[in-house]
Amino acid sequence: MSEKKYGSAMAVFGSALFLIATSSAHADLFTDQYGNVGYSSAAECDAAVNSGSAKFYKSHTTQPFQLRQGEANVMTATLGSIPGYEQGACDLGAAHHHNRDGVAPELQGKYIPFSPNMDVNAYMDATGNIVRLSMKQCDNNFSGDMPRPISATEKVVAAPQPAPVEVATNDVSQNCFGNVLIPIKYETQYEKVEAIPATKKYISVPATYKTVEQQVMVQAEMIKQIPVPATYKTVEERVMVQAESVRKEPIPATYKTVTEQVLSKPASTKITVIPATFKTVSERVMVKEASTRYEPYPATFKTVTERVQISEAHKVWKRGHAYIGDALEVRPVTAFKVGADGKVQGSNVEQGWFNADNTRMDDDVMCLVEIPAQYKTITKQVLVSPAGVKEITVPAVYQTETRSVIDTPARTEEITIPAEYETVSRQVIDQPSSTRDIIIPARYEMVSRTVIDTPATIREEIIPAVYETVSHRVVDIPASVREEIIPAQYKTLERKVKVAEARTERRAILCDTNATPEKIKEIQTALNAAGFNPGPIDGVMRAKTMKAVNAYQRANDLPVDGYLNLETVKALGISVK
Repeated sequence: MSEKKYGSAMAVFGSALFLIATSSAHADLFTDQYGNVGYSSAAECDAAVNSGSAKFYKSHTTQPFQLRQGEANVMTATLGSIPGYEQGACDLGAAHHHNRDGVAPELQGKYIPFSPNMDVNAYMDATGNIVRLSMKQCDNNFSGDMPRPISATEKVVAAPQPAPVEVATNDVSQNCFGNVLIPIKYETQYEKVEAIPATKKYISVPATYKTVEQQVMVQAEMIKQIPVPATYKTVEERVMVQAESVRKEPIPATYKTVTEQVLSKPASTKITVIPATFKTVSERVMVKEASTRYEPYPATFKTVTERVQISEAHKVWKRGHAYIGDALEVRPVTAFKVGADGKVQGSNVEQGWFNADNTRMDDDVMCLVEIPAQYKTITKQVLVSPAGVKEITVPAVYQTETRSVIDTPARTEEITIPAEYETVSRQVIDQPSSTRDIIIPARYEMVSRTVIDTPATIREEIIPAVYETVSHRVVDIPASVREEIIPAQYKTLERKVKVAEARTERRAILCDTNATPEKIKEIQTALNAAGFNPGPIDGVMRAKTMKAVNAYQRANDLPVDGYLNLETVKALGISVK
């Protein structure tokens, strides 16, 4: 990324317009349909950012990032994280180019403030250097590869400085000076670092094979089993054909006749039902329970009038003799200086543009005037009693009813009926029946039967194995892995190192005393001859003329501060007298 830093300072012209407070009003403020703003000059844009009154640009379209030729990578960052853009940027609004939409036509060619917190696409080359920035959300381009950075501005009211400085002209009283912020200076340092560490590479070495011959068994040794049948013989033996047994012989029972009383009908009971008797009674019963009912009632209000303070009493510095009669303090304009907070001794300064010349500067004054507190009478309604709910108790409802109730409940009576008996004769066992055991002996016979003489067996016969010679490939040298060392690779890193702090420099600039229309026309003619288009050559300093001046300054390594400094005028070959 280029080390060239763009700076600007606020020029305070001796006999032209000068700024009482940088955050007050802008001579030319342009707005697009989204509320984004642009300024006619870099000085106005820088002053608005430094005073905190600038409205930063916001994108309203969306586009992905797009690499151009020579760009190797892109990263997302905030604008303020890029060196030199800690305060943001005030850059000329660009139109459509490189397949990307520009800003709205109302802001094209105007200086637009960009926040340091704005996300940007940072495009880098193969070495990692940032070569271009674009807006992150919409990828819109700035006026160049890099936008113009913000330059700090002192909030001072300054008259032409008569102090001697080294300039090209002998007439020092005709020169104007501005306090210009010289940004932090960086230098590029290079460092060789390891990009890819040393590694190992493993190379596969295939196995080698050879052909061998060997005896291979094609049929295994077997055992053949041959059955040998059994032999038989006939034998005689005595066998039991009926086992010994016992026969039981029954002995019948003997009986006798007996007489006895037997129950012919058991005792029982009979139950008699006696019905209930009834009577009529009257009683008071509840037909609806007691309950609670709620009735709401509204809030009540009254109207009151009140006097309220809308602004506190304060003091403010106003310019002009018209305020001397009411002034608490009076100071000459030439000795008047606004602090960094935009105040003088804690009091605000009335803001605006004032025409002045060198004759009025000496006798004009600044008056500290007290502005009384402001009040306003308002009418409003206040609550007298809030809305609520009233609880009402509803009593229970009763009525008299007549009904029949039991006088004597129903009951039963139990009557016992005795058992009945009769006399009967019957036979009973005198001697119970029994049995006696009679043994029947076992019975045997002689029988002939065939039995095994020699049991059946198996005879084994061995059949030898069968072999044949075969050829086949076997591994001679097994496969392996060979290790190869790959050396480390290095690359050179470029980094920015701060070599000088930011500082303020008093610089001679072109102002109303020497910026006549004829002088501006000479500058426009010289810029056009040098190949930088200043717009119409009419002696009027426009934004396009200032853009051509900045381009000429960058091309010729001249200070770029947002103004027409005398060093640039002399470089164009134009006298500053």
